[in-house]
Amino acid sequence: MLLQFLAEPAEIAEWVQSWKDQKGLAMAVLTDRFAGSYAQVATVPAGVLAGGDAVVVLSTAPLRVDVPADRFVESNRDLFVVDVGRRTPDTLRESAIRTTASAPAADKVWRWAINRARRSMRRGATVVTAMGTEGRVPGLYYSEGAAAAARRGVRMRVWAGGNEYRLP
Repeated sequence: MLLQFLAEPAEIAEWVQSWKDQKGLAMAVLTDRFAGSYAQVATVPAGVLAGGDAVVVLSTAPLRVDVPADRFVESNRDLFVVDVGRRTPDTLRESAIRTTASAPAADKVWRWAINRARRSMRRGATVVTAMGTEGRVPGLYYSEGAAAAARRGVRMRVWAGGNEYRLP
């Protein structure tokens, strides 16, 4: 399961916290993708997601955080991984949700969370490549916070690379 979307990191933090609280999930946060380690948390630490570029992991089972970050996913099962896109004053990068669920009970929880995220967002954008080519992306989800940022002139960027989204 995968969902790519544009949302402000603060919005994502609220969603993740609400999913954790409503379903009694375990949660861990990785703030440095290259040198960091995961830390199990009860709440999303204030400011951790402010600049984006963080990873939040939810699980229906206890999490093993005593492993190196590059072995975390293989050491834990049925994960719900939220990659929070980088946020700078003038740019918001795309975020993504992915799962490693194989157990039906975990899969049901993750489908519930993804459906809640989708219902809270709008859909549709135009992608503009670095060469100026444009194309419709009817399935791109974006939050109210992303739409407000775009209206203020914040550039909406794809997960990686130079392409940008233009929101309606």
